[in-house]
Amino acid sequence: MEILIVEDNEEIAYLQERILTANNYDVTRASNGQQALELLANKKYDMIISDILMPVMDGFQLCKTLKNDPKTKGIPFVFYSASYTEKKDKEFALKLGADIYVETPIEPDEFIKIINNYFENMKEGKIKPREYLFEKENNVEKIYSERLARQLEKKVSLLEKKIAENNELMKKIKESEEKYRLIFDNTEDVVCLMDLNGTITFMSKSIEIHTGYKDVELIGKNIKEILSPKSYNEAKKRIELRLNGMEEELPQYEIEVRSKNNKLLPFELNTSPIYVDGKLSSISIVAREISERKKMEAEIKESEEKFRSYVENAPDGIFIANLKGNYVDVNKAACEVTGYAKQELLKMNLMDLIPEEDKEIASNSFKEVVAHGKMITEISFIKKGGEKRYWIVEAVKLSEDKFLGFTKDITNRKKLEAEIVLLHNAVEQSPAIVIISDNQRNIEYVNPKFIEVTGYTSSEAVGKKVSFISGEPFSEKKEKELWKAISKGNEWQGEFKNKKKNGEIYWELASIAPVKTQSEIITHFVKVAEDITYRKLAEKELKEREETLKGILSAAPVGINYLQDRKFKWSNREMAEITGYSEEELVGKFPRFLFESDEEFERVGSILYNPVRSQDVIEVETRYKLKNGDTKDIYIRNSPLDIKDLSKGYITLVMDITDNKKSRKQLDENLEYFAHLIDHIRNPLAILSGFVQVKVEDEKTKDVVIRQVERIEKLLKELDQGWMDTEETRKFLKRYM
Repeated sequence: MEILIVEDNEEIAYLQERILTANNYDVTRASNGQQALELLANKKYDMIISDILMPVMDGFQLCKTLKNDPKTKGIPFVFYSASYTEKKDKEFALKLGADIYVETPIEPDEFIKIINNYFENMKEGKIKPREYLFEKENNVEKIYSERLARQLEKKVSLLEKKIAENNELMKKIKESEEKYRLIFDNTEDVVCLMDLNGTITFMSKSIEIHTGYKDVELIGKNIKEILSPKSYNEAKKRIELRLNGMEEELPQYEIEVRSKNNKLLPFELNTSPIYVDGKLSSISIVAREISERKKMEAEIKESEEKFRSYVENAPDGIFIANLKGNYVDVNKAACEVTGYAKQELLKMNLMDLIPEEDKEIASNSFKEVVAHGKMITEISFIKKGGEKRYWIVEAVKLSEDKFLGFTKDITNRKKLEAEIVLLHNAVEQSPAIVIISDNQRNIEYVNPKFIEVTGYTSSEAVGKKVSFISGEPFSEKKEKELWKAISKGNEWQGEFKNKKKNGEIYWELASIAPVKTQSEIITHFVKVAEDITYRKLAEKELKEREETLKGILSAAPVGINYLQDRKFKWSNREMAEITGYSEEELVGKFPRFLFESDEEFERVGSILYNPVRSQDVIEVETRYKLKNGDTKDIYIRNSPLDIKDLSKGYITLVMDITDNKKSRKQLDENLEYFAHLIDHIRNPLAILSGFVQVKVEDEKTKDVVIRQVERIEKLLKELDQGWMDTEETRKFLKRYM
């Protein structure tokens, strides 16, 4: 929006313009009502802010004219005035059609608030520009005349007040003159006036600080009495220049003033002519003692001598060449870096050191320093002996025919830069994800692998926090652990669950390390990460299988243990059932407490853990002492995890065979009895068979008896073999025999 300011006071108009433009309003200024009408004839404005009392056409007349014109009556009109502040002034202004009446002074914030509120209310339809309310023209003129007369009275009053203020100002000017005199008298610089004959007409009291003379001792004397002859002659020349019409300021110059104790003191002078009625009447002098400066200049001169020594012994090569590029002077380091002696270099041109492929660069660089006075470039050179090296050259123009060049061998830096390029290419082509952030965790670089894995482009990632790809809230503990490590300059390693651009979750194994300056200040962090999503899935599947296997092992009907160095590392539930000890009581202990004696513990151990094994699986029977004091017959089956590395431990199966051993003992006793019984049956049958063969003559009877005996023997034979061939007997023998 554009606002027209109508104000004859330049300062007030400038202030209004600054306030409005600072709040995004465009502003045009007019100095009176007539000028405003001319602007309005060619352009429409969104608001008019006008003073009331102005030359040519005042604000009341302007408002009346605009509100009676169909083209301009819809423009909001604001009065901004400190002159018309009575209630009747405001009422008159509003009846003329003014929309706002701002009484000054007013704070800028309050003023802009009034303007902003008006535009907001008008935009919302709450208000609209006011209209001209006078029906009779003579009423307007009458009120206008009354308000104008009243205002003129105020103006006269203000003028009277102004005259009184001017009188007060003159008084202050006189006081100011006295103050300046006091300043002259108390400043260390000497202020002096002299006439055209060299007679001193005024001298500040500060002269006493420097020379020992009081001001009154010198007023009326000629400067010849306190200046050295050389200085007096110079002063005379300058007075003559002034008398001959030299009006511009003469340059500073130095003189020697003789002190009261006859010591010559150096002063630096500024002189200015004083004219009365257009004629040169006297000369003002401001002098400053420069004894300390002279001392400093001597020290500087001495320093320059030292500097020349420093240049000669500077670690960087320094060359001075003429306009043709021929060397005219070099320092010791220049000889060392090039391998040439000083006498050799002074016979050479700068192009003699430059290889053919860089001669054009060298020529253009030399032209640049000739034309512009300075240049800096990096270029190769050939050292004496043919070695190609690199230096950075910074040259300045000393004069039209002298050029100073500073050189520094940067061959090692060039090699380092090549290594950096190599490192950058390695990072760019790395199969690992690489992220570099500042010390506030804002990303500054991501490599192509990051883009490939996450789907984010470099521009999408740079500037964001490193955590923007996080797929889950970082635990407070993990957060503290991470930042505690890297903030102290240490490396941190861990896993992150992240989210790709497409929402897919992926896992990474990351290593985060700080980047520090030589002063140990951390400036950046580097994160190198590997996508381990597939490994995590495999680990998850493995864990599920481990849990399944653990469940199977826990539910197995035999005791299962994992032992390392003969200590229980893990035991299942059945092992606890067999021994009476809980899993927690078994794990971490030697199994010695399960055996009835040290000898039995060692015997079993020598069998199960013999490093010289003829087979993978070894079996042994023993007895366990239970937690409740009872004992059990135990069968142990042992197998190493890795036959080639027994230190990895063993898996042992433990079975309670107490009941089996009892059954086997009973079976053995029954078998023995049964065998004995069969033997007792066989003997009578043998006798009976022999008897029949000998004593029975009846062949038919004999045949019948013999057949019956053979039948019984066959039955006994089958019976004798039958208990051996039963399934249960075979299982028993296979397991224990």
